[in-house]
Amino acid sequence: MPDQASLKQKPAPLADVGLRQELAILFVEALNLEVSKRYGVQLRADSQENTQIFRSLRHLAEHIAVQRTK
Repeated sequence: MPDQASLKQKPAPLADVGLRQELAILFVEALNLEVSKRYGVQLRADSQENTQIFRSLRHLAEHIAVQRTK
């Protein structure tokens, strides 16, 4: 019977830029409709600001607060 340590998967390397980019695109696509309808904010999957915007929920909220039109 395998022990607990061998059952755990190793985390993906933090330097996996492709994965981070893919996740950023998914977040933007998922949030863009709701954020746009509710706050009038457009998010772009290819924005260089996404790393900063999605750094935390607080950063996302600050971005929306500054950019909102509704």
